[in-house]
Amino acid sequence: MKRRTVLTAIGAGTVAGIAVPVAASAAEETTPSTPAKAAARIAEIYRQESAEAGGTWQAYITVANTDGTLITAVDEESGKVVDAWSTNKFPVAATVLDRVDKGTADLHTEVEVADPFIVWSGDGVIPFDGAYPSRISLGHAISLLLSISEDTSSRLCSQIVTAAEINAYMQTQGLPNTQVEVIPGSRRWYLGWTSAREMHDLWQKLVRGRLLSAASTEYLVKIMRSPNAFAEGIRSKLGTVERGRVATKAGWMDTGRCEAGVIYDAAGAPVVTYSLYADHPDHQDDYSGNHPLIAARARMGRRFVRAVDRIAGAPGLELEPETYRPSNG
Repeated sequence: MKRRTVLTAIGAGTVAGIAVPVAASAAEETTPSTPAKAAARIAEIYRQESAEAGGTWQAYITVANTDGTLITAVDEESGKVVDAWSTNKFPVAATVLDRVDKGTADLHTEVEVADPFIVWSGDGVIPFDGAYPSRISLGHAISLLLSISEDTSSRLCSQIVTAAEINAYMQTQGLPNTQVEVIPGSRRWYLGWTSAREMHDLWQKLVRGRLLSAASTEYLVKIMRSPNAFAEGIRSKLGTVERGRVATKAGWMDTGRCEAGVIYDAAGAPVVTYSLYADHPDHQDDYSGNHPLIAARARMGRRFVRAVDRIAGAPGLELEPETYRPSNG
């Protein structure tokens, strides 16, 4: 089958406000048949699951109408600036891909794997290599950065773009609070800050084709919806095919657990965009799916997908479904 791009013709309009959610037992009796009803269901699901998990939440979730306008399902302190943790690896990658689109970098460009670019602890696989110094392609670094949230890959990207360039690119996109933290005297950064609303809007720009070229958009979405992408939260309770309908990027550190992304309908059109940031005073050392905040997102994800099973996403060029085929070597 011919591959199609993930770009969509989503319009820029947003419809704020939804009907008051019905009781949970009644809400689960039938699958919503309209985007407005799906948004109301998602609002109730979010209220239930976030309350059960506890902690402090900032969130912004929308459901797309078939004309491309957006219905706001959840808006809880979405403008508050929060620690982005690894969700800001998406803006890092987007800035690098902007350079690729402009012809000043290439995915075949080699970056040097050596100190001070190696993160010897934290998340990732490069520190297990045992062969330093070495070189890998920029494309390899980006694929690791967005799939398994590779920390060293974030530093490797600083050989292509600086912290100041990432921040400037986000500002040109109208996202002034989505910023990495500059390390004085270095090209490198800490992952900085965002808000639930701005991260939602960044994902919307991506799927609308307003952030990057068609090729770079497809490249990023393919990585973030791959079987290797984060599967402990929204995708946790989904089957393999359903996980392929969700592109996501998560982040975690200290008391914070966060995740943002897009759920596509069965035909491949984006229908739900979610941005969820939360802190919990307990369980700081638990980064597994058992953490109450991550477990809550897992329950939300299963129920969000069910809530939009009967509605179509925004019109446009659809995401081609992919079949996962494991290899025996």
